[in-house]
Amino acid sequence: MQVSVDIELSKYWVLLSAEQKQSLLQVIKSFITDQEKISIQQYNQELAEAEAEYQKGDHITSDELLKLIKQWQ
Repeated sequence: MQVSVDIELSKYWVLLSAEQKQSLLQVIKSFITDQEKISIQQYNQELAEAEAEYQKGDHITSDELLKLIKQWQ
């Protein structure tokens, strides 16, 4: 069973965009329970980086996301 799941995942993986792959990678990482906890400093650094991306306009609106989703179908 596991081999067929791996094969099926690899077939779909190559069809994804870089952004979709990055998103799924984050989801997969969230399933790993033995992740090391980050420090408060690291957490704050990640928040600051995310806020900087947002301030630069490196984000999409809900409406833009809905338009993208409709293109997937």
